[in-house]
Amino acid sequence: MRRHGRLLAILSVILLTLSSPARPEDGDVCLECHGDPGFWEGGDRDLYVDKDRFGLSVHGRAGVSCTACHQDLEGTEDFPHAERLKEADCSICHEDEVAALEESVHGRKGEGEARVARCRDCHGEHYILPQDNPLSMVYRANLPLNCSKCHSHSQEESEQTGESAPSGAVKSYLGSVHGKALMEKGLIISAVCVDCHGSHAIRPSSSSESLVSRENGPGTCGKCHTGILVNYNESIHGVAHRRGNPDVPVCTDCHGEHTILPHNVEASSVFPTNIPVTCSHCHDNVVLNERYGLPSKRYETFLGTYHGIASQLGDVTAANCASCHGVHDILPSSDPNSSVNLKKLPETCGKCHPGASQHFVSSKIHVEEVERESLGAYLAKKFYSIFIPSLIGLFVLFISIELYGSMRRRKKERRR
Repeated sequence: MRRHGRLLAILSVILLTLSSPARPEDGDVCLECHGDPGFWEGGDRDLYVDKDRFGLSVHGRAGVSCTACHQDLEGTEDFPHAERLKEADCSICHEDEVAALEESVHGRKGEGEARVARCRDCHGEHYILPQDNPLSMVYRANLPLNCSKCHSHSQEESEQTGESAPSGAVKSYLGSVHGKALMEKGLIISAVCVDCHGSHAIRPSSSSESLVSRENGPGTCGKCHTGILVNYNESIHGVAHRRGNPDVPVCTDCHGEHTILPHNVEASSVFPTNIPVTCSHCHDNVVLNERYGLPSKRYETFLGTYHGIASQLGDVTAANCASCHGVHDILPSSDPNSSVNLKKLPETCGKCHPGASQHFVSSKIHVEEVERESLGAYLAKKFYSIFIPSLIGLFVLFISIELYGSMRRRKKERRR
């Protein structure tokens, strides 16, 4: 029904263009003033309309007249017209798009309305081109810079205007794996703003209707990363997420949002040496561990291992969380298909330690130095926590005695 309504609206505009008795519809009357390149309003707004350029636009090609958009001029015969016209009502032809916009974050009304994005802010005014035209403001390669008109302000500007959108979002995007693929390599299939946020019906991330909410985020990323989404949905995290658990990580928790970087870039949150820190955001969280009965101090106990020490020293080949547990396909250790299931461990460890046997993998990996978990480690820690300070204390005492004796000997020599 909406499609039929839109067709009727377009037909009515065309009929209006052909049958209206007034003459500004053909554009000639309007261009007597607006065809002058020097025609400005108050010195700040260009009111010039290039006839040839307008003819190449979507509206020019469709034969849409001036009064089809500026309807308060309909029937006007005396010119010049009123100094200010009503804003063009795009919903006459684009009913669905305008309705979606009015319900979106850009369609906010009331206080701060000047910050609301309107149709012309994104699409332009008289020279609107189809979205598949490389010169169009909404062509995929042009969208980030188009959105940056509002979404590249500083944090200070954000606070002054009350803008809730993340400051510098576009700048961060342009340095990301998606932004570089688009702007540097020309891959227009790379994700752009509308792929993640939507176009006219953009909702705040806190809304369950938002494409980038925690509920919908994996599905949004999965539009491009289909295979990864399948793996994630079958993982321990994905299963809990689909059950509505708000605490499990989604794509952005591990990879970031606008600043997503390739895993082989050192600044990436999933660079090999950064993975333990990324995972620790949840697995070193005392509240989450207590809530779900998870083992504590996973990060601390990892750092106490050879792998953890090597990783901290910058060894990117040392095993990290993902090396053992998997990436998107993480399963509980009780699952026979889990890479850390007891029967699977020889295969997992064997990726770095060829020939690893069941005996090789029988010892615990994350060992907390407490009596109930590992008596040997606990006693060793206790011994060295006493032995090393005592040894240092003895050295200090020995050096102090030696210095004291040396001073006494010098005094005796001076007296002689």
